[in-house]
Amino acid sequence: MVPRLWAKALHSEALANWSYWMMMIGGLGFFVTLWLGGFWQGWQWNNWSIPFIDTVVALKPVWIVRFFSGVLIFVGIVMFAYNVLATALGAKAEPAV
Repeated sequence: MVPRLWAKALHSEALANWSYWMMMIGGLGFFVTLWLGGFWQGWQWNNWSIPFIDTVVALKPVWIVRFFSGVLIFVGIVMFAYNVLATALGAKAEPAV
């Protein structure tokens, strides 16, 4: 859609592919950890012998995966934005196919 909008060739197909996969893998990591972490925390909350703070501490691995997934999403968005801006500002002036 971006090349048609400005009637120019996309700045970098490889960058577009990399940004897609970064956002896809990051989003999948976020989805899986939120889903499994929610089940895990809910199971712990139903067990009255586990103190609340232990349920919070037990999710530390989930937070770490979510952090790195968020970094992947952020890097993918930055790559996407750069590619769109480079296309709009005319890094390559060939007509879009």
